[in-house]
Amino acid sequence: MKLKTVGLVLALVWGSTMSGALAHHSPAGAMKKAAVKGILRSVKFINPHSQFVLEARDADGRPVTWVFESAPPAFFRAGGIKRTDFAKGIDHEVTVSAMVFSDGNKGFLEKMTFADGTFLTFNQRD
Repeated sequence: MKLKTVGLVLALVWGSTMSGALAHHSPAGAMKKAAVKGILRSVKFINPHSQFVLEARDADGRPVTWVFESAPPAFFRAGGIKRTDFAKGIDHEVTVSAMVFSDGNKGFLEKMTFADGTFLTFNQRD
């Protein structure tokens, strides 16, 4: 499988706007890095933020819906990533690395790893 990563343009723009985005979407200090494993239910390339819906399980085994936001579709296209690149993950288990809110099941997507070990990354650290 071919490994894809978002280009430098996305990383630079995303990195330069991330502090503003975090301030806009979350109270200061209310986010932490986390990994969430679950079934990818949908991918929506919409403005102003693309959206990824994941069905995970809580500690008691009950389903929990997570919603992750990311860059707008234009940034993905600039990096060579299309919505169809996520198709192999729909209705399959994936692991999402994200900055998550401490008060709910939502956050900002940083990396998605598919069952076959390939991944898409949305920052310059990975």
